[in-house]
Amino acid sequence: MRRSPHLPPELEQRIFFQAAEADRRKTLDALLLVARRVHEWLEPLLYRSLSLTPSSSFHKMTNLMQKSASFLSTTVVSVLLESTTGMDDWKWKYGLFLLKKTVGIQDLTLMGVTFMDDVFPVIPSYPRLRTLTLDHKAAFCFDKFLHGHPGLVFPALTHLEYSHGGILDPKKVQSQLPALSHVMVNFPFYFSSSLSTLLRDVPQFERVVLKYTSQEKFDDLNPHVGNALTPDDRRRVVQIVVADEPTEELWKKKTRENLSLWKIAEDEAKRDGLSE
Repeated sequence: MRRSPHLPPELEQRIFFQAAEADRRKTLDALLLVARRVHEWLEPLLYRSLSLTPSSSFHKMTNLMQKSASFLSTTVVSVLLESTTGMDDWKWKYGLFLLKKTVGIQDLTLMGVTFMDDVFPVIPSYPRLRTLTLDHKAAFCFDKFLHGHPGLVFPALTHLEYSHGGILDPKKVQSQLPALSHVMVNFPFYFSSSLSTLLRDVPQFERVVLKYTSQEKFDDLNPHVGNALTPDDRRRVVQIVVADEPTEELWKKKTRENLSLWKIAEDEAKRDGLSE
């Protein structure tokens, strides 16, 4: 009797992994049901990106709580954490507990101000954190946290996106965010007056992105700002216009479709001849 041919397990795993990665949103759930071994191979993809928000279900949160710290620390790469006034207390406690277990995070998005004083002391435990995205309230809290802990350093943080706040003080950047090379500013009208000073005082910045929503209009840099920039400084500044979408929707595009605003900004820079 002829036996059905079998692929080497390593090759079979690679095929399933590539199929799941090609379109996680459509294929991953189905592939997880193929066989137990396939489920074990692909399950980490379910937890690579975690969204912990007021709408997170009890089932989702308790399922995550059952995962070991070693599993979460080696699996979770991107996290969105949102806190709001009136948020269920148990959801926040679960979210904070999970945040402490996911020490392998490379990309963190924080929204809201409620309980943020509990979050920022956790962040220094992420040795691989490269990208931090903060809305207006979270940016204010982060600035206050940096100010209160002047000796604290985020050695791996290279990309920071934030709404208007006081984070970009040159002294703080150089002493506490020494690897920061890319900055994206939402609502940059508040920021334009200090742009030339920042570029002069923080030469480590390779790219400063001014992000406008589709409801805002711009033709070029503010003339007063533009005139104060050197030609080299101008090559470091990119302006982009994006749809005014909720942060969670932008986060989903970034994690599921690899459509990050940083990629959009670099594509814009190439079109403008600002990068190769």
